[in-house]
Amino acid sequence: MANEMRIGGTIDVQVAGAPLSAAGEFTIDVIGLERSTLIGTSGRAGYKEEVKPCFIEGEIYVTSETDIEALHSQTNTTCQVNGANGKRYILFNAWSCTSPEIATSEGKVKIRFEGMKGKII
Repeated sequence: MANEMRIGGTIDVQVAGAPLSAAGEFTIDVIGLERSTLIGTSGRAGYKEEVKPCFIEGEIYVTSETDIEALHSQTNTTCQVNGANGKRYILFNAWSCTSPEIATSEGKVKIRFEGMKGKII
């Protein structure tokens, strides 16, 4: 169980069960639903819902064990980020979206996976 006062900090990142070395901030949306207010000439009328892709994205370090081609070839995988607050963010049936552009001076590559559904545990 995570420390109840701990909100942020270290994370663990996995794609297809393989651990990756997170280089910093990760952005996660496992809900995939956006609401917008509808406004007409008579004022607020309500809202609409729009489906958007669930995703996990961030930068990882390219270590000797990092297989960039295998990571990018994923098209039906599970991605998971374990937060310092004890929450697990899981993306199911996910595919790699970004072409891997490696920043050699820092040894990092940005990854983004989008998927059919997500879950927070």
